[in-house]
Amino acid sequence: MYSFDELKNIAAHFALDGEAVQCTPIDTGNINFTFHIITEAGTEYLLQQINTTVFKYTDILMNNVDQVCSFLGKKLAENPGSMISLFCYPTKDGAKYYTDEAGRIWRVYNYVGNSSCYNVLSSPELFRKTGE
Repeated sequence: MYSFDELKNIAAHFALDGEAVQCTPIDTGNINFTFHIITEAGTEYLLQQINTTVFKYTDILMNNVDQVCSFLGKKLAENPGSMISLFCYPTKDGAKYYTDEAGRIWRVYNYVGNSSCYNVLSSPELFRKTGE
């Protein structure tokens, strides 16, 4: 789908702590294309191409995501170590997302390791745990 050089170039538009040295597709999910990025400093990120067929209003989407992430980040800061919140990394020019030459929309989040992502919940117990 995308070459390493393409993904590295896209990641270079964001305010990350170095160049991407590894880009691996994450095959879970049904809407966006997502990649696990590791920089030369060893920091991990999620690089995501937003599906603009599903999310037609990128500015509204990203403003909402930014507000939710900021709110949760403040709440979790009140109880350090309890959980990790997603954080949206801005582009180097301060934007919430990057539009590439082909018109594709990209965003970057912190990578939350040792976590699980389910496309389908196999039991009521898993469903209940999502609310905890």
